[in-house]
Amino acid sequence: MPRSPQRAHGPAYLQVRLPATLKNQVIDRCEALQCSLNAWLVEALQKALRDDLGLPEPPPAKAPLPTPADMIREWAVGERVLMPCGKVGRCAAVDDDGVWSHDGMGFCVSCGIRVV
Repeated sequence: MPRSPQRAHGPAYLQVRLPATLKNQVIDRCEALQCSLNAWLVEALQKALRDDLGLPEPPPAKAPLPTPADMIREWAVGERVLMPCGKVGRCAAVDDDGVWSHDGMGFCVSCGIRVV
């Protein structure tokens, strides 16, 4: 009799049985994309879960996430940082109307970054 799934707290390991042909196809795809099997599977599972829950796909980012060095430079030098939503210095999520909620989490309406 199979065991019931246990909830994880932090990083977790997941063991899955699948046909060898499917595993080989996934490995070939990962090699073509030059990414690790783990990274590809995490992205595929997140996309499948988003689709299953009906969550919208986040729009493409206009800039990468700012690094801590970018944020320190903004504070120290006054250089404005471009956020992924395209806003300079402040994300749209800073405004109350710029956040949409799902299942107790808040996301920026412009860039889809989790803020709450």
